Amino acid sequence: MMRGTITELVPGERVTLLLPSGEARQIAMAEVEWAGPAAEMPVRAPAPQPAAAAPVTRTPADDRRPFVTVHGPEARLQLQSDDSDITFHLAAGDAIATSGSVVAVGRSYTPICTAPCEASLPAGTHYMALSTGGDTPVDVEDPVVVHGPSVLEASYDSRAGTRAAGWIIFIGGQAVGIGVMLVPLLSVDGGDFDTTPIFIGGGIALASLLVGLLLRGTSDDASIEVHPLSAQEPGAPGIL
Repeated sequence: MMRGTITELVPGERVTLLLPSGEARQIAMAEVEWAGPAAEMPVRAPAPQPAAAAPVTRTPADDRRPFVTVHGPEARLQLQSDDSDITFHLAAGDAIATSGSVVAVGRSYTPICTAPCEASLPAGTHYMALSTGGDTPVDVEDPVVVHGPSVLEASYDSRAGTRAAGWIIFIGGQAVGIGVMLVPLLSVDGGDFDTTPIFIGGGIALASLLVGLLLRGTSDDASIEVHPLSAQEPGAPGIL
């Protein structure tokens, strides 16, 4: 806004204003909103302000709500095992990786508890795994189906001894095989070179390699038996 004395006003074209400093300013009417006495200048209405959005309130329960909520009966379970330090795990998700024609599927688990203990799960079919001593969970081949209060009896067969035997066969077989292969090289006396020990030693090394790898790749065996309980049965955990 500029204040001064209007010395010339051509409607639709221009207005000339003499400023208090003595400078004359000429302004095109296309750029002028009002030219006239200050007392008659129209008052602009204030621009409407956007309505303030109502604040979003969150309760602590909203932050703890799971991504998926299951609406249905829950089964109280007794988790048991004849072995000590057996932990039950529940499948939390699957991951699939592909490379050409090769497809690899991995499954992630979340621990439930270490037997003996009690837990509740939605009634239905679940994929579970077992672990011992904090080791990697081992898949239970068959899905676990629970329709109500039940006892889950875990069986875990460790193959650690078989895997250790695989290492012994692999290392021992390689040592023996290489030793047999070196016999003709260390006992050359100028006569004919006997290649038989080389073939025998190579066979021992190859056989120990295959057997050792086979035994070392043996995984533990895990299984879970479901024993349904009546809600009226003494000691039954019941249905929530």
